[in-house]
Amino acid sequence: FLRITSYKRDNDVTTLQSALMEIITFKSSLVEDETGAIFILEQIDILALDSDESTAKLQGEIKRQLVVAQDLIKNIQILSNIGFWEYHIATKTTRWSEYLFAMCEVLGNETEIDYNVYVNLVASDYKATFEQYIYNALEKREPFDYITPLILSNKQTKWVRNVGNVMVDENNAVIKLICIV
Repeated sequence: FLRITSYKRDNDVTTLQSALMEIITFKSSLVEDETGAIFILEQIDILALDSDESTAKLQGEIKRQLVVAQDLIKNIQILSNIGFWEYHIATKTTRWSEYLFAMCEVLGNETEIDYNVYVNLVASDYKATFEQYIYNALEKREPFDYITPLILSNKQTKWVRNVGNVMVDENNAVIKLICIV
């Protein structure tokens, strides 16, 4: 753990320096299920404030641990047969986990995906209810837990459990919608 002491002045963050100090910024999603919390790390940026050798070693170790954490998350998804998607409100972008692509038999990567791709996989008899759960999550901040069939590209049906919620900022404005499948 690194402790960074800082204060805000004129929309700039001024950080007090120490020999091993680095600024770490990250975006994260926290999703909780019946067995506990799963932490999904999306992005991490590291800025060294010192140029000495110990800081470079620390930065290398943090990057190594990030790779280990990403591998662990990937393996957890495979072993537990779960994936996730999230919809970012401000950018109107959707991101799927690598394993969700495999589960849904959708070719592509996170730059090619759209929110409606998942919704369109939901069987037509269940789509209106699924979209109501999404609406309630976004408008009423209600978590959802809904079992629905997905129609895969080979026309086979796959039943999945969708557990989701929204993340909000300090003003209770929705930042993103997260769904574990």
